Amino acid sequence: KYGYYRALFEAGPVDASTFAEIVGVTQPRSRAWLDEQVAAGLLRIVDAPDGHHREVLLPGEYVPILLGDHGERELAGARALLAEHRAEVERVRAFVDAAGFGRVL
Repeated sequence: KYGYYRALFEAGPVDASTFAEIVGVTQPRSRAWLDEQVAAGLLRIVDAPDGHHREVLLPGEYVPILLGDHGERELAGARALLAEHRAEVERVRAFVDAAGFGRVL
């Protein structure tokens, strides 16, 4: 039906049981996937409205990238900024390499 991120976006904060029901997977699979996404920093754990358990939430700052049209429009500004400052990036890389800090960019 939906992708997992789309389902989370439309459902709002959910627990593993509710998520499993929404996307049609087993509860252990739901919990494993949600745990992986939390560990990767893509989902946040929040208190449920009843205050007795926790739920996961897809943070708004990730919605344009995860649900956008493959990130093209959303990343256009970042690409333009990089293009504008490409020479500076190269200078920083040269400085880092010369100073022996290792590759950071």
